[in-house]
Amino acid sequence: MNNEYFKKIEKMLYRYYETEKDIKVLNKEKDLLSNQYELLENKLKNTQYSLQEQSSSIGFEERVQSSSDGTSYAERELINQITSDEKEQNRIRKRLYKIDRKIREIERNNIKLKINITMLNSEYQKFLELKYKDKMPMEKLYIEINRSRKSAFNLRREIIDEVGRWLNFF
Repeated sequence: MNNEYFKKIEKMLYRYYETEKDIKVLNKEKDLLSNQYELLENKLKNTQYSLQEQSSSIGFEERVQSSSDGTSYAERELINQITSDEKEQNRIRKRLYKIDRKIREIERNNIKLKINITMLNSEYQKFLELKYKDKMPMEKLYIEINRSRKSAFNLRREIIDEVGRWLNFF
């Protein structure tokens, strides 16, 4: 295998493990947003709203309050709060859709490499995780896997060759 293919396959492996981390982050964000959406849904269903007093000063005279559209201060305030929560729910729904779409796209792009990695033996998988997922330098990696420096570099070459064959790079 020439150096160009070797570097290309290594970049693919780094990118694969980075996107796997991205999926975990996106799923956590999705969980958080789903919880927030449910809280807003319950708030809207159970009308759990509180109204602020209209004026902080106490008036001693009797007054009639009116508005041009016929709604009271309490009605306007309640409508504003409900509208604000509905808008927030809509923003959350849109963000959830974008997250789902992004996760599906990442999984579609990674499926071939994911299947190939799972078909490797456990020693190769451990090496890939240490080198490309954890980004361990080769100087520490060959000590971690209990091999000589040269043997670790040869192992890396073997793994890259095998992954490249499965991805039809040759």
